[in-house]
Amino acid sequence: MVEFNGEKKELELPVDSMENFTSSLRQQLSISSSFKINYHNQEYDDYLVLQDLTSLPRPLKLKIAAQAMIWWGWSIDSTWITKGFETTRYSSLLVKKGTHIHHQPALDKFNLIATQLGFDPKVATDIYAISNEKLLTNFENYRDTLYAKHRANPGLFRKDDWMTMSDAEQRKKFITYHSDFSDKFSWNDKSKPRVVPMLQGTSESAAWQICQQGFGVVGATDDGFYGAGVYFTSKLEYADKYAKSGSDGSKPFIVSMVIPGNSFPVVEHPFVDPPVYEKDKKGKSVKKANPDGYKGKACLSGYQSHFTLIDGRDIRTAFPIQGAINPATAADELVTFDTSQALPLFVFRASDRLFDAR
Repeated sequence: MVEFNGEKKELELPVDSMENFTSSLRQQLSISSSFKINYHNQEYDDYLVLQDLTSLPRPLKLKIAAQAMIWWGWSIDSTWITKGFETTRYSSLLVKKGTHIHHQPALDKFNLIATQLGFDPKVATDIYAISNEKLLTNFENYRDTLYAKHRANPGLFRKDDWMTMSDAEQRKKFITYHSDFSDKFSWNDKSKPRVVPMLQGTSESAAWQICQQGFGVVGATDDGFYGAGVYFTSKLEYADKYAKSGSDGSKPFIVSMVIPGNSFPVVEHPFVDPPVYEKDKKGKSVKKANPDGYKGKACLSGYQSHFTLIDGRDIRTAFPIQGAINPATAADELVTFDTSQALPLFVFRASDRLFDAR
């Protein structure tokens, strides 16, 4: 059963590949625009985005809808350069180089994000817009699936047991900060899990690997103080501490759209405090991890990310803030654990001496 434009039809469709499946739908329903396929998921009793044809119930109940352009989507034309292989293809667009503007609409979008993240967009010397259809599809599928899970079983996927834990008041401060930040963006409402723009300082090679393959290429390498995942921040000055200088005297950064989902507020110190040292396998003296902390751990059950506020002045002592939060020195760290939670939108470069004077 297929529902399209309010009409229901019984159709026979090929299921050997998504390409033939969607092509047949387009032909039989005379669809000329891009469209979105939703199938009825019996477990959640809701419609989810159809991603592949494996393990689906027969017969299928489908809803077809015209695909509206989302804020983080792009209209690709001949000015974009396509790179990568068939399964890892992505496109990039030179938005600005030095003082020369190549694409004003994309620059307007970058300027808006930069302003909302609290930094002057003029610090970006080179800016590239990024489009990766595969990563976008995975991103939207994750968002839709998470929405269904939150509705169907909030006790399992949207816990709030942090309210009964120690330091609940401090955790509440962190969650309030996080919520106020996501409220700044006009596309966020209560209908779906929220999406926030975040930053990551990286190296030139890693930045373009992420654009091509997603954050899975770096996620497994970072045990991290607050979980074994992918780390983001909204503070450019803090992201700058992790960016690697290139031969041209600039540092690369990625602006990504991120789905935090239900965030767990981490206030635990990652190490035993005061510091206790022990020998590792090579005999090197290392700080002992706090057994109650989240260093190198998976996402806490019932949550989709970890969130903390730290003193951002020194990455060596970037531990959760205790007590009052000073906006001048505080930085946020958001840790995601599913590679589909983040979508690269821009790569930009800034001077590697941008914050030297501070």
